[in-house]
Amino acid sequence: MTDDVLFHYTSQESLQKIVESRRLRLTNVYYVNDSGEISFAMKHFQSHLKRFAVDASCQTKEVLLDLDWWIGTLLRDVHSVFTFSLSRHRNLLSQWRAYTSHGCGVSIGFDPASLRRIGERANAELVQCVYGDKDRERIMSETLRELVDRMTRKDIVIKRPIENSNGIHVGTMPRRAIAMLLKTLCRIKDPMFSEEGEFRLVSECVDDIANTNIMYRPGKTTLVPYIEVELESVRDDGYLFDSVYIGPSPNLRLSMAAISAFLKKEHACTTIYNSNSGFREI
Repeated sequence: MTDDVLFHYTSQESLQKIVESRRLRLTNVYYVNDSGEISFAMKHFQSHLKRFAVDASCQTKEVLLDLDWWIGTLLRDVHSVFTFSLSRHRNLLSQWRAYTSHGCGVSIGFDPASLRRIGERANAELVQCVYGDKDRERIMSETLRELVDRMTRKDIVIKRPIENSNGIHVGTMPRRAIAMLLKTLCRIKDPMFSEEGEFRLVSECVDDIANTNIMYRPGKTTLVPYIEVELESVRDDGYLFDSVYIGPSPNLRLSMAAISAFLKKEHACTTIYNSNSGFREI
């Protein structure tokens, strides 16, 4: 857990929905805008597993074969693990460009105590993303060693695929292992994005795809699964956010006036800043 205020970049429309509903959305990790990062992380994890297997005992190699098979299914099978992205930077031009609509973006600040309470309500853990080789190798080693240890002790049991009566190959992996691995994969990011300084709330694996807590919203090409977290009383002062920054806009003065009035009226936040970044749209 960090001691810093962390910021979520989004549109003014999303800010309005969050405030009026008093709820925050965590999106299924397979449906986020940068879902290709799971593939990037998995490639590195599988390479790490193969290097780890070189000097492993025969028993451990058998365990690693099962684990390698299962990791390969992660892109094919969609699991119900949900995430919410934040940045340690409150006013970063590259974030405005990447994650907010032109001229109508905000970054919403969440203090450590609020994030801790949100995590408890969502059964989620706040994790820091890593970008460098050394940090990536470290967290992959920690996760791999824990998985191997628990599989060796039969605390985690992988069932390799068998053909059922319908000719379908079925295999299973315990939900706690799915969440453990996906939390690690969610932390591994391409070094070219290191400027973001990203943190993520990552949930445990939700029990059932038909769970009534899972909701859906329309995306550009598919429905997007998400879960909601209640924001009421996450702060001791009764407000929702630590602060809000208003992004670059051709109507910055009007945006500042309207958003400030809205947030104060809704008792959501009293600390509102102008990003002071120039707006340009070509």
